[in-house]
Amino acid sequence: MTYKTIAVQLDTSAHAVRRLDAAVSLAERFDAHLLGLYSDFTLDPRFYYQADRRHRYEVPLEALCREWCKRVEHMFRARLASSRVTREWLADEMRPQAVRWSIARAAPT
Repeated sequence: MTYKTIAVQLDTSAHAVRRLDAAVSLAERFDAHLLGLYSDFTLDPRFYYQADRRHRYEVPLEALCREWCKRVEHMFRARLASSRVTREWLADEMRPQAVRWSIARAAPT
């Protein structure tokens, strides 16, 4: 079996680097196209309630999500900079689930 396209879900978690390394390794092995899918919208519930973090109130949620996405995209592009793997970055900072569903396919029955 050969893989033509490999999708890897990336976020701001500590596991994202390992997922990316595994996906790049597979893409190189099977000469596959790599899709980096940004999907991270885990808002800390304390975001709105911590009195000692008043500065967080000043940062709009959209700006925070865009910053997280840029950070993860940079990691993706930096990791693949010296690779021959063809790649594509897909992200929607405010609706990350939309990215996943936009490329999902149902298996034939």
